[in-house]
Amino acid sequence: DSTGDWSSDVCSSDLSKGGAVLLFAIYTAAITSMDEKSCQEVMGESKNTLLTRYITATQHALIKAGFLNSLDLVVLQAFVLYLVSHCFLKASFSAATICQIRGIIRRS
Repeated sequence: DSTGDWSSDVCSSDLSKGGAVLLFAIYTAAITSMDEKSCQEVMGESKNTLLTRYITATQHALIKAGFLNSLDLVVLQAFVLYLVSHCFLKASFSAATICQIRGIIRRS
């Protein structure tokens, strides 16, 4: 597992499930916004390694928080932040993507 034991530690700590998801989503967004050189200088690892770690951790935390059925606003905020970061990485923030995000949000 590329997230290591620290991911489980954060998810089982005093943070709420929503707090853990938001934490990882913020990490994902921050790494997404950084270039390779900044990742190496600030975090000491490659951007790809960091993205793999934090995307996986965010996905695990979203599942643990039951994001598709959650009524927690923090979980919803974290999910949207994760989706926007993911779309930014894929450079595909199309009208269809926006419609899908709205559909998921409405179900919440």
